[in-house]
Amino acid sequence: MANRIASIRCKNRCITIEYPDAKGQESTIFYGYTVYSNGDIYSPLGKKLQRLSISDSKSHVHMSILGNKLRLNIARLIYNLFSGELLTTKDFILFKDGNSQNKDISNLCKIGRTEFKNSYVNRKSTKKFSDQEAEAIRKRYIEATDNLTNIKRGVNAKISYRSLATEYGCSICLIQQIVKGVY
Repeated sequence: MANRIASIRCKNRCITIEYPDAKGQESTIFYGYTVYSNGDIYSPLGKKLQRLSISDSKSHVHMSILGNKLRLNIARLIYNLFSGELLTTKDFILFKDGNSQNKDISNLCKIGRTEFKNSYVNRKSTKKFSDQEAEAIRKRYIEATDNLTNIKRGVNAKISYRSLATEYGCSICLIQQIVKGVY
């Protein structure tokens, strides 16, 4: 596939833009933006758009459509343009290989809200620690706080939630639950 060339009229001048070759990828024009099936998006002036890190790494992009600056999810945009199906708010896009960086159309699949809730959200949670391990963490924290009363006031010998979380490889919230006895 050769490079595409487009001409744009700007202030009585004709500007010629050469779009880069996307190695045989399927492309389409979306409000002047060139969108390739591998997830690359080029502006009407030929610049590759920067992906934004918002909730998921590099999942959104800013586009100016009909004078409005919009933030669009790249995976949803690619699926809408190349699958032929329109997504509703009840649809979710999943990555087949689990890699959210791979926005290729062959890696995207649509799943309904009820199916998503049944299979992905309401999984039976598995505990990270057994009851004995949780009790050992709780005792360690309590012993460290009891020792704090015997030490001079200026020295902080208390074990923090953060240090326990990094040591055991879990979240601070989980350590708090263990210490409070909720876990």
